[in-house]
Amino acid sequence: MRKPEILERAESVGLPAHPSPDPGGNGAQEELAKVRDILLGTYTLEFERKLAQLHQQTEAKVADLRADLQRQVGLLERQLQNEANVLTEQLRSERQQREAGGEEALGKLSQLRSELEERMRRADAQGEQAHRDLRDQILSQTNLLAAALEKRHQEATRMISEGLLELRSSKTDGATLSSLLTELANRLQEAPRSD
Repeated sequence: MRKPEILERAESVGLPAHPSPDPGGNGAQEELAKVRDILLGTYTLEFERKLAQLHQQTEAKVADLRADLQRQVGLLERQLQNEANVLTEQLRSERQQREAGGEEALGKLSQLRSELEERMRRADAQGEQAHRDLRDQILSQTNLLAAALEKRHQEATRMISEGLLELRSSKTDGATLSSLLTELANRLQEAPRSD
C-alpha cells in the first residue's frame, strides 16, 4: 500500500510522518503551519498572485467603466442641456408670440372702440341735425299753413262782408243768400287743412 502524497511530501522535507504530541501544544501548531506552508504554499502563492491580478483587472475594468459612465453621463447632460435650451427657447418664442398677439388684439380693440365712438358721435350729430331740420320743416309748413289759413280767413271775411253789403244794398232774396253761403262753404272746404 502506497503512502498518501501529503505524507511523502512531509517526509521529503524532514517532518515526521506521525508527530509526537507536544505537552505545551506550541510545537504541534508550528509543525502544522510548516506542513500547511509546504503543502499549500505554492498553491497559496499562486492563488494570491491570481487574486491580486484579478483584483488589478477588476480595478482597471471598474476604472474603465467609471470613465465610460462619466463620459456617457457628460454626453447625456449636454444633450439634456441642449434639449432644455431648445425647449426654453421655444417656450420663450411662443410666449412672445402670444404677447405680441395679445398686444395686437388690444390695439385692434382700441381702434375698433375709437371707430365706434366716432361713429356714435357722427350718428348723434346727424340725429340732432335731422331733428333740427325736421323741426324747421314743421315750423315752416306750420307758418305756410297759418299764412294760407289767414289768407283764406281774410278772403272769407271779405266775401262775407261784401255779401252783407250786397244784401243790405240790394235787399236780395233768400235764394241769393243761400247761394252766397254755399259758395263760401265750398271755398272753405277747398282751403288746405292743417292736420
